[in-house]
Amino acid sequence: TGMGCSDGVDSDNNGYVDDICGWDFFFNDNDASDDANFGHGTGEAKDSVAAGHNGIGDIGICPRCRLLPVRVGDSFIVDVNQFAEGVIFAVDSGAKVVQEALGSINSTTFMQGAIDYAYNNGVSIVASAADETSYHHNYPGNAEHTLYVHAVV
Repeated sequence: TGMGCSDGVDSDNNGYVDDICGWDFFFNDNDASDDANFGHGTGEAKDSVAAGHNGIGDIGICPRCRLLPVRVGDSFIVDVNQFAEGVIFAVDSGAKVVQEALGSINSTTFMQGAIDYAYNNGVSIVASAADETSYHHNYPGNAEHTLYVHAVV
């Protein structure tokens, strides 16, 4: 028997039912669609991977890579524990890179544990220092074992 698209069964026994195209840790379902009006997550994915190699639009940084949508909030400010859940899911799903463009108002040992779990499994976390032109502490980006990126124009 083959896996159905949404058959209500956790076919891979990972605790996430029908997670064939990622997971939404904000609404805890299998629809990781970015439904924010400004499309922050979708824009980040387009810049990195999703665009390109199809003759339409811009070429992404890694046009032959595959995208695993993992939603951890409804804007660029998130609860860091949902981010941590998303990191663990991504690592366990075979991701090699986690790219995040978000920040949180909190920092927890669970967050650092999830980042360490990724690091110890050879998964890089490319983390945002935010869009402002000043350097400041932006969790989870400034946690240990992340590649903290920032652009000042």
